[in-house]
Amino acid sequence: MPLYMDRHDIPGATAADVAHAHQQDLRIQDDFDCRAITYWFDEQRGMAFCLIEAPSEQAVRDMHGSAHGLVPHEIIEVQSNVVESFLGRIRDPRPPKDKGAEERPIDEPALRAVLAIDLRNACGRRFPADAHPLTRGVELRTSMLALLRRFGGGVVEWSGRGGLASFADPGRAIDCGLEILRSGRDTSPGAAARTFCASIGISVGQPLSRDAALFSDTMRSARRLSEIAPEGKILLSPSMKEFLEAGFSAEGQHDATACLTTEDERMLHLLMDVLESLWQQPDLSVADYSRALGLSKSQAYRKISALTGYGPAEFIREYRLRRAVELIEDRYGTISETAYEAGFSSLSYFSKCFKRRYGLLPSEYAGAVS
Repeated sequence: MPLYMDRHDIPGATAADVAHAHQQDLRIQDDFDCRAITYWFDEQRGMAFCLIEAPSEQAVRDMHGSAHGLVPHEIIEVQSNVVESFLGRIRDPRPPKDKGAEERPIDEPALRAVLAIDLRNACGRRFPADAHPLTRGVELRTSMLALLRRFGGGVVEWSGRGGLASFADPGRAIDCGLEILRSGRDTSPGAAARTFCASIGISVGQPLSRDAALFSDTMRSARRLSEIAPEGKILLSPSMKEFLEAGFSAEGQHDATACLTTEDERMLHLLMDVLESLWQQPDLSVADYSRALGLSKSQAYRKISALTGYGPAEFIREYRLRRAVELIEDRYGTISETAYEAGFSSLSYFSKCFKRRYGLLPSEYAGAVS
């Protein structure tokens, strides 16, 4: 039977109110062929999220409507493993028939910080292909998983080019990111084989957003931040500002973190949205990209360079190279096919750019990850 998550906006409600509503769902769930599994509630923000097995979205609405009248504002179908990766559980923290359950309500927000690690900034010139950061997927996965778990992170996805993790505590997400950066800068004797360059972005948000996928907006934001984060720095979304102001335990955090303004984040999403629609066009020019952004060439240069550290032409090339890494890792085709798919009109130019950026040829990378 499908699994759904819904969102209720109920400002002013208490944890006891939501626990009582959940008990009412449990009492009549069989009448609608549903199973009200569990829920999360954030009293501060007045938001509840329910996890329910049901034959359809309408059955979820009908059950809630009949039980207590709190019809959800949004419903999406979800996968249990994805829910568990983000939220840490897929069942009620106590038995549904537990005596006194209403007296012990759940007061656990579904808000999560998503940390994105991008390893494609690897400064690879000093690495042979078989020891290059991009090709050490198993080794890095082992070390990264250990770090993420140590700081309470749940791994959402991982590949040789990086990954995503979810944290219930945004402060722990930043602490974890700082430790990852420290581990990548290991300069002790014999550490060269372990060194890697990670770029990290962190965003925070609720499970349901504008797209029909769990934490889709938060993941998109974290990924994009990690793609433009300078080496040795963690970029944070504006949604992290309140947590930054609360203070964290990590020493030197303010030197290693930067929080985007709302306007910067809006511009980042505009840059990436437009580029995602144009990047595979081999004849894409800076003028074309600027027009699509609704900016003059000089405006585009100022805004793109201020936000990303790249000029427009470099930003387009950098994006294509990152996509090329994905295509090679996913075994898209030959190196020539990969080059053209990534928007390069010349195989030799693609190889030259890849070698300059990552320290090894595309063919060497393909051989190492095959």
